[in-house]
Amino acid sequence: MAQAVSAVWSEGEVHLAIRELSDADVHRLLLIARGFIRGAGLDPKELLSEAIGKLLDGSRKVPRSEKLMPVLVNAMRGIVWNERKL
Repeated sequence: MAQAVSAVWSEGEVHLAIRELSDADVHRLLLIARGFIRGAGLDPKELLSEAIGKLLDGSRKVPRSEKLMPVLVNAMRGIVWNERKL
């Protein structure tokens, strides 16, 4: 019997995709994070780390139809939005 394909990435797939980020990808993500945090009192590295943590702990899912970079950007945007809301 064939196994159903999950609609989201597994934890292992997320780990692999994160390890495969290039230095340029990480630099780009940190620049985006820096833009998001203006006036929010957060550190860009902490914001990126928190976004990655949300993917790894499963509180933020990566749909199979999405690439990792846009999902990380949206996760960072959501974190900053929630922080500002508080």
